[in-house]
Amino acid sequence: IPLVAGLLPIKDAIYADNESCGADCDNPSDGCTDLFAITNDGVILWSRDGGKTYTLGAQDWDATAGTNIGIGYLGNFVFTYTNDANLSVVFATKADALADVAPTVVSNFLANPNAYVYTDLGVGAGVAIVAGEDGFLALTDNPTTGFDEVYAGVYSTQNLRKVQFRPGSDTALIVGDAGAVVSFINGEFEGIITTGSAIATLNLTAALPASDKKF
Repeated sequence: IPLVAGLLPIKDAIYADNESCGADCDNPSDGCTDLFAITNDGVILWSRDGGKTYTLGAQDWDATAGTNIGIGYLGNFVFTYTNDANLSVVFATKADALADVAPTVVSNFLANPNAYVYTDLGVGAGVAIVAGEDGFLALTDNPTTGFDEVYAGVYSTQNLRKVQFRPGSDTALIVGDAGAVVSFINGEFEGIITTGSAIATLNLTAALPASDKKF
């Protein structure tokens, strides 16, 4: 696409693809062909050629500009979560997103939603994790129905800033302010004690799990 006046910076991007030969093996993909991106104001873009060219969508994926926390792809759904009054999930099937069909918006129905502020979204092979302020963590394997599990201040009380999965797995590391580190391994969250370490006073913004035991 050409440069578009008023288009805000890309906030997040994700591959929405799997390695395959396609229908009747006439549309092969290396798993890195289809990808979606979302801007700060909730406009999505997509590429069918690995990022060489993009199509700019016309639908609103963020009712309140600047409140989406990223973009995900899980179970054939493209989705985002937003910090609106209902902490909504916005989603569409991959086919509908590529056809620029208006997405569905569903409230998450969390108790006292005003107490939570989302900060990041991470997607693994079969689950997605949303992190937030005050140690908020939520887990889902189906973003269209909200969250399966919600933990607020259980594994950390710090503001969590980044969720990062090991590629192709459901192992993740979540990091945040004041050296906060939470792992997600074999379907379980665990708070990591960093007191006295070199990172204990740092506000962490990035992480990479190399394996289930090495980060």
